[in-house]
Amino acid sequence: MSHKLHRFWLKITAVIIGSFGPVFFLGTMAATPEGVRRSVLTGVLAWFLLDSAGSIASGNPSNALFNVLVLLVAVGPLWRPARD
Repeated sequence: MSHKLHRFWLKITAVIIGSFGPVFFLGTMAATPEGVRRSVLTGVLAWFLLDSAGSIASGNPSNALFNVLVLLVAVGPLWRPARD
């Protein structure tokens, strides 16, 4: 792997991460909070399960425990739909 390829891939990663901004913005609009809430919740739970399983499988269960804290902070009140 060359430095040039790594720089290119970091740019790709930055664009992907940056694309989540509009998704979270849409969550502030009345017509989209429920759909965005479910999407964010699904994504965070998928990350938690995959990352924690990988951590445990690789012999690093302490990272899985740390993931629980990150999960609780990331999800917060999104567990339940908002009331009108």
